[in-house]
Amino acid sequence: MITAIFVKEPATLTFATSENLFLEEMAQPSRRTPLTAGQNTVVQVGSGVFKVHSTTDVSVSASTTSVRVAVSPQDKDGGNDPPKLLVAMTQLMPDMDVTSVRQFLFATFGSPIPT
Repeated sequence: MITAIFVKEPATLTFATSENLFLEEMAQPSRRTPLTAGQNTVVQVGSGVFKVHSTTDVSVSASTTSVRVAVSPQDKDGGNDPPKLLVAMTQLMPDMDVTSVRQFLFATFGSPIPT
């Protein structure tokens, strides 16, 4: 599943997960912040688009209301539901390049990027 996090202004994000995962940032794709299984993994972030790939639910809370979180489960065909993910972004950050965000969120799966 993909947890997409859209941050309009710097914030503190708190994660809870049952797996060891990574927080990835669209602006710096090579920067991967480790998220340890359990409660209260705290990460300071600037504005931008972030994602977490997981096999189970990831809980995200934020220190500010300028953050939106959207989750898209992968179906058995590897497809995703971009409208659910991108609605949160377009409401919070209407100037973001939707094509670039789709590429960032879905390119990892090796399948066509959904439109």
